[in-house]
Amino acid sequence: MKRLLSTLFCLLLVVAAFAQRPYTIIEDGEETTFTAAELKGYVQKSMQERIKAINEQLPLNIDEITTLYSTLFIGNALYCNYRVDIDKTDYTQDEINQMTIGVKDNLKENIAFLYQSNSNKMPPKEWKRLFTELGIYYVYTYFDCNNKVFARFIIYPKDIDLNTK
Repeated sequence: MKRLLSTLFCLLLVVAAFAQRPYTIIEDGEETTFTAAELKGYVQKSMQERIKAINEQLPLNIDEITTLYSTLFIGNALYCNYRVDIDKTDYTQDEINQMTIGVKDNLKENIAFLYQSNSNKMPPKEWKRLFTELGIYYVYTYFDCNNKVFARFIIYPKDIDLNTK
């Protein structure tokens, strides 16, 4: 029994040590190493700056019927709110499900692209690990023309496939 408890304790220490593995950020050609806790403020500040820059460009037409009209970063969640120029009451839930097939996959690909587009600062898999460790996730909400929720997708870093193109 003592041996089992000792083994479990050692395993717990290994997992804790792995979770505390540092991150190296490259900015202006200089490398700086941080723990996840130290990077939390950096990530929050960076997210707030990006949200502000995006919001200055809103509303943004995504396609002929979809408009991104607000983004927020609250707590650990990045919220993207869209308006779709359709009336939800004109469709059955099955029709709505058919219309939204593939939307979540496209959103996940967009997040993977964001991780990859910041690879000059840190490799994409490290961004994914950091966002997982910090508990950051994404909430995409689509509202119809009457401001009724048409669809909502919640995406966690673990859902992101960095091998997509």
